[in-house]
Amino acid sequence: MLFLTSTPSNRSPAMSPPPCNDAIPPGERAELPADLWRRGNRAELHVWSGGFHAFDCAVEDASVSEESHRVRGEWIRRWLAGEV
Repeated sequence: MLFLTSTPSNRSPAMSPPPCNDAIPPGERAELPADLWRRGNRAELHVWSGGFHAFDCAVEDASVSEESHRVRGEWIRRWLAGEV
């Protein structure tokens, strides 16, 4: 799960959210956030063990889904407060 924000001064096509993690080879997944940071983006990468694409929507009451929703909600709260 990648949370991405940008500021008006650094918007570019490179700022678009990446494809789902299934489309990114495992060896490149850790490089993605670092590349976004180098380009001036603010991003957090959360990897949920066993989580497939959209797992948090497919099985919402699973503990890993509940935790990912909590983390995403907290990130949105911090973003709206200008902390991210």
